[in-house]
Parts: sequence; C-alpha cells; structure tokens
Amino acid sequence: MMTSKLTNDVCEDVELVLARLRMKFIKHRAYEDLRDTLDRHVKRRRAAQQMNVFSEARGIVVTGAPGSGKTTAVTRLLEQYPG
Repeated sequence: MMTSKLTNDVCEDVELVLARLRMKFIKHRAYEDLRDTLDRHVKRRRAAQQMNVFSEARGIVVTGAPGSGKTTAVTRLLEQYPG
C-alpha cells in the first residue's frame, strides 16, 4: 500500500514538472527564421498600407511533425503583432 502511494506521488510530481516544462518556450533557429520572415511581411504590408498601395496577399506556411511546436510558435509570434 505504501508503494502505491509513493508511486502516485512520484507520478503527480512528474506530471507537475512536465506541465511546467510545457509552459516554457525556448527560442530556436527555426523560430527565429519564422520570426524574421513574419517581420519582413508585416513591415512590407504596413508600408504598403501607409502609401495606400494594395498588392496580392502573401502567406507563410509552417510545417512540422505533430507536437513539434508549430501552433505554439505561431501563437507566440502573433502576440507580438497586435491588430
């Protein structure tokens, strides 16, 4: 019975550590490349808007394996560009 309680406590501790780690965001080369690309697109778009020039829409495609952080990276980037 004591072993079962210890096992449950350890599992809960591990889950807490994992939850804390999932909340962390570590910038890496791919993220920085994505950030730089988005930044260029945003600057071009804002400059065009200031001059009342409208051109074709541009986009960025983010690909990667499931769980690789695509949504997290995009969410993090979009937080930097309100509006």
